[in-house]
Amino acid sequence: MLRKIAQWISWLSLVALVAPSIIFLAGKMELDRMKTVMLIATIVWFVSASLWMWNSEDETQEGSA
Repeated sequence: MLRKIAQWISWLSLVALVAPSIIFLAGKMELDRMKTVMLIATIVWFVSASLWMWNSEDETQEGSA
């Protein structure tokens, strides 16, 4: 269950990394706000991706033992 939630959060954070740059290029967002949103999305992605990737390794090791 935690793995699925972490995967969803990581996918949403990747969208949050791409969307601000597109919105900025369209002229609808300021540079400072774009940088802030992308920094937060990057941190969220690293945390959430680490959670589900570590979880999958643990499951693989348990299955082979």
